[in-house]
Amino acid sequence: FMDADSSAPIHAIDKLISHMGDADIAIGSRYLPESNITVEPPFGRRLVSMCSIFITQNLLIPHLRDIRCGFKLFKREVAQAIADRQTIERFGFDTEMLVIAQKRNYKIAEVPIEWAYSRGSKLKFPRDLFRSLGEIARIKYNSLRGIYR
Repeated sequence: FMDADSSAPIHAIDKLISHMGDADIAIGSRYLPESNITVEPPFGRRLVSMCSIFITQNLLIPHLRDIRCGFKLFKREVAQAIADRQTIERFGFDTEMLVIAQKRNYKIAEVPIEWAYSRGSKLKFPRDLFRSLGEIARIKYNSLRGIYR
């Protein structure tokens, strides 16, 4: 899937596809050395993103640098297995997908991409920062309860 704002160019899908032989999931990353951010987001947006990434790395998925990039590719059977366990329907749905994937030992490849902030974004700061934190807490709670196995 990809975010509707087309922040990542559609041709970058080829980079994700090229990793699917070795991985069950390929995720675009804005924060790898080879990544290229052509249009930076405003400060509030960056702050929300960096806070949620920092917290998520420390609580849920330490080995991934950019779990919030809206450019991900899943093998069909993996996506179906993960969807059966999902509980989050808003911003954190893709974070939850990656936590479930990790719990079920699916291989995740993080792929550097080109990315440009799109001004059409609907993110509202600080409201969405608190929503994001609430979703991260819910994912951690669900993970501790074992519902993602």
